[in-house]
Amino acid sequence: MPTVSLAVISRREKPLIEATRGHLQGLLGHASKLALERLIDKLDKDEIPPAVLPVCAGILVDKVRAGEGDAVTVIETRKTATLDDVKAELQRIKAGAVEGEAG
Repeated sequence: MPTVSLAVISRREKPLIEATRGHLQGLLGHASKLALERLIDKLDKDEIPPAVLPVCAGILVDKVRAGEGDAVTVIETRKTATLDDVKAELQRIKAGAVEGEAG
């Protein structure tokens, strides 16, 4: 049996994939509308616990921004320092302080 790549299947089944994608987008749009209407109703009736409101608000803001084409992804970069890194930085600072006093 020959191996068929994903690209070949994608090209061959493109009409079906597009039709399915359109159908799913319609269903997701309808589900989103119903969920948002229920959320608004619960907000009006004060039925949402206060601890949940910031999460709801954050998700809604992200979805609105995504719908408007704005970037919604936040990439956080963290650098960890080892004990050796800290010692080296302290030595550098001390050396600079000594040079400042001598000059």
